[in-house]
Amino acid sequence: MTRILTLHQQDFPSATRPVAAEGNPVPARAVRSRHRKDKLRGIGIFKRSARRAAKAEAEAAADEEIRQLEQRRNRDRAKRQAKLDHWWSALNANDEDVVLGVVAAAFDDNEAPAAPVGVEGSELTVVVLVPGVEAVPERKPTTTAAGNLSLKKLTKTERFSLHTVLVSSHVLLTVREALAVAPGISAIRVIALQHARTDAFGKQSVDVVMAALFDRARLAAVRWDSTEANIIVHDAATELVVDLKRTTRELLPIDLVKEPAIADLMARVEIGELIER
Repeated sequence: MTRILTLHQQDFPSATRPVAAEGNPVPARAVRSRHRKDKLRGIGIFKRSARRAAKAEAEAAADEEIRQLEQRRNRDRAKRQAKLDHWWSALNANDEDVVLGVVAAAFDDNEAPAAPVGVEGSELTVVVLVPGVEAVPERKPTTTAAGNLSLKKLTKTERFSLHTVLVSSHVLLTVREALAVAPGISAIRVIALQHARTDAFGKQSVDVVMAALFDRARLAAVRWDSTEANIIVHDAATELVVDLKRTTRELLPIDLVKEPAIADLMARVEIGELIER
């Protein structure tokens, strides 16, 4: 129960400019040892003058090789850094392929399967497959008048209300993670989907139970640790489409006939891939 109420509080580290690794250090000691052995080969130990000259030559040759190896190492790192900088610039400029790839990778291990759909300007559209009401426990811990621990059966309204909180939490988590990894995105449009039915041929269908648009700057001011997820969604979304049953507060499927924009978006979503995650 506590997890449902606090799930949305999870934070995500913001993406930062990647820095190319230094690469393997130049083996200076090995280079010097090799040059010294090569130069001293065949010179007797009593030929001190010749050995001093050979050692000096070896040191100079080693210095030059080490210098060249350091230059090569720096050039290689500079090339790698240039590629990373190009990628970072594309990410910040909201290049669609780059943003979709980064966000998809971030979503890969999410509890609620999610996927990016498209980028328009600085707005990203994502979908998330949220759990149904069966994910909400039927009972909650409480205490009796005598102070004993007990499990109280939730009413339908209580259970559906908690389900709305759970859905809102997964919506917010999806949005927060996408904003964290895509720094150029200023707004996210999110569509929450839920399993509807499986037909006689094994094909699964989904319902849209929530659609919302969130602005990065607006979310930055939210008091995450002290506000329930459903309240944040209601107060922070600049656009919100949701249908709650008045009597039980159950999340009802959104009628896509009345929401053609959402219907058009759903036509671009690969439902099968999302469900199979």
